Amino acid sequence: MNTEQSISRIAIFDTNPILAQGISSLLSQIAGHDARALTITGPTQISLPVGFAPDIVLIDPAQAQLSATELMTRLSGPGDPVAVVGYVATLDGPLVKTCLAAGFRGFLPKTATLNVLQSAIEAVISGGIYLDASAARLLVPGRIDQHLQSEDILSAREKDVLKSVALGMSMKEIGSAMALSAKTIETYKARASSKLNLQTRHDIVNFAIRKGWVETHA
Repeated sequence: MNTEQSISRIAIFDTNPILAQGISSLLSQIAGHDARALTITGPTQISLPVGFAPDIVLIDPAQAQLSATELMTRLSGPGDPVAVVGYVATLDGPLVKTCLAAGFRGFLPKTATLNVLQSAIEAVISGGIYLDASAARLLVPGRIDQHLQSEDILSAREKDVLKSVALGMSMKEIGSAMALSAKTIETYKARASSKLNLQTRHDIVNFAIRKGWVETHA
């Protein structure tokens, strides 16, 4: 996150320029926010303006005409990684799962109030993941999977690594935070995933939601 003058920089992408500008104007009226409206006219137009490095990008991935991974790559820039939040017209289970697996840091519907949007921004800026309750229900069905019975089989370091992976951090970022090599972090991740039978990043996020490591919001 950009810490200079404690300003949170936010980019809002949408195919509807009026919607993007309206959200940008509302957010810019909140102290500590510098919001910019950007219009999606095609996949080649999804890029950040020169000289503007946002902390958060709000975007409806269904409008992007790119895979979630390609979208994350397109929005990545030098310096700290940008936190991407899905701000969608329709919550779709497969889309939410794919985007979170690619590194999205949150999901909420465009029907959310300004207060809810502000809460999502604050949660993500502080390093968390924000999931609207309806998005969380799409990720985590009502049944309890057998491998989720206990986190006690994990060492403290394995647990910390899984939490960090669930929050969208890369192996390099986790290693830097823990003063360990990315290879060592990958080993901890593999060991913890094996113990809990977690096959994908989505499985890890799913586990984190069930264990209360990731907050969901009604």
